[in-house]
Amino acid sequence: MVPVIALFQLEKGLNLFQIGISMAIYSGTVVILELPTGGLSDTIGRKKIYLISLLIKFGAAFTILIAQDFQIIILGFLLFGMARAFSSGSMDAWFVDEFHLIDPKGNLQEALAKVGIFIPIGLAAGSLLGGFLPMSFGKITNQMPGLGTYSSNLIAILLFVIIQYLLTSRLIIEEIPPERKSDFISGFKLLPEVLSTSIQYGIKNNIIFWIFGALTAGYFFAGSLGNVLITPLCKLFKNNYSLVLFLIRLFMGVLFFILALQNKIGGFTIFYLTLFLYNGMNNAPHATIFNYQIPSEKRSTLLSFESLFLQIGSLLGALIMGYISNSFSITIAWFIGSAVLVLSCFTYLFLFLSKKGIVKQEV
Repeated sequence: MVPVIALFQLEKGLNLFQIGISMAIYSGTVVILELPTGGLSDTIGRKKIYLISLLIKFGAAFTILIAQDFQIIILGFLLFGMARAFSSGSMDAWFVDEFHLIDPKGNLQEALAKVGIFIPIGLAAGSLLGGFLPMSFGKITNQMPGLGTYSSNLIAILLFVIIQYLLTSRLIIEEIPPERKSDFISGFKLLPEVLSTSIQYGIKNNIIFWIFGALTAGYFFAGSLGNVLITPLCKLFKNNYSLVLFLIRLFMGVLFFILALQNKIGGFTIFYLTLFLYNGMNNAPHATIFNYQIPSEKRSTLLSFESLFLQIGSLLGALIMGYISNSFSITIAWFIGSAVLVLSCFTYLFLFLSKKGIVKQEV
């Protein structure tokens, strides 16, 4: 849906301001529900919460598919936000716990990097499909009453959500420890306590049509390649993950600066994809440091806690950068983004200097 999300809403009759409202509703819903849903995932089970997220996502896609007015579309994006919040951290936490169970002394960073290779490939394939569908199946849906060219993308989402639900139900096995087992009602009762202790733990521990579809796919493929390269790079630096992250973030800041100077599609594409190559390299070592600082029983909540900050940062960043771009220029906005990214990389340098960037099984 990423390549055509704005085009679909325009087709439904929304103006640009209404599109902004719908996306704000989505982001706001995620922000509000991130921690509560993460807490539920820790109390009643990651698989159960993830399956609920897929049911909500199906309802969201169906609601927007049949929507004929702004209010119903808003409802659909609210449901999409709920689905995103419910899914956040659930399967990630399940994967880390299963990895520790199967291979307690294994290299988590290497495993996360392998996962990181395939997730962007899937997203890239979805982006290509999202750009292709309106030009093929969209010609059929455009002839159906109440549907349009981009309805084809939502029908595809409905199909894939069904497949994903069936695969998750059959293939994912979760053994919940006795101390964490509880039903849905009990899980809600435990939620305030889980949120309170998890937040305290987290705070105290310092530790788009076709060309858009192709460009979106390109940065996902670049992210996948980054995950291929990060494991040998980490080994080269003797698994000093915080030092590796400092250097990657620093170089990304420089790339942002260079990207701001581009005024032709060729140069922009090269540096844009290079930027996402390094962004892909960033994910696995960061997730490894983070996961080794949190206990299993709080993992989903704290992963949602991290996602909450990312969503808030994304929301504020979009508003601030949008204002700067409109009031001054896009180039100045990118310059400022470059400076912020360079400044942020020093948090990893502090971790390295404090010897907290090497996870315990590799010391």
